[in-house]
Amino acid sequence: MALEVHTEMFTPAQEAALSESRLDIGVLRPPVRGEGITCRDIAQEPLVLVPPEDHWLAESPEVPLERLRGEDFIMYAATSRSIVSNAAISSCLSAGLHPHTAHEVTETSTALALVAAGLGVALLPDSVRSVSRDGVVFRSVPDAQRVRLALAWRTGDTSPLLAAVLAALTAADAFATGDASPDVTAPSRAGAQNHRGTS
Repeated sequence: MALEVHTEMFTPAQEAALSESRLDIGVLRPPVRGEGITCRDIAQEPLVLVPPEDHWLAESPEVPLERLRGEDFIMYAATSRSIVSNAAISSCLSAGLHPHTAHEVTETSTALALVAAGLGVALLPDSVRSVSRDGVVFRSVPDAQRVRLALAWRTGDTSPLLAAVLAALTAADAFATGDASPDVTAPSRAGAQNHRGTS
């Protein structure tokens, strides 16, 4: 039994992989639209601004959305159905500005590379701060939306490994308060695949 990690998968791709037993555990952004998948929230992440380090917006530790008017944005491709991009666009519209998408990407690493090259700014989840990338900075956006992050697995999966992972995360208080307890008692396929890193 081996652990196989897949990165840079959007929620729809993870849903399909879980349903087809190509993944056993996913870290994705709800809502999940497919049937037979159980989710438990592990975080509510604020969106943060990612400008180039020499950009005028980098001068302040906190940047309201209205200050982004006229900026070029790096967004996830529309075909990816990214929940992060939907939240970024919705946040901008609520602040009365219409974001101009200068470039579309399919990976967070590419978004950061384009920002570092001075080709635009991005609104990304707070966890992006853990990514090491020269040429970019991270700034709080007080009026931006938050996006959910959740652990997902096939409903009823009886894998001992899955049960152990869920038990360890529960013991570590990793799940959001008030989230329902998981059911892993019904029959399904056992395995050892895990995914981390979503958009």
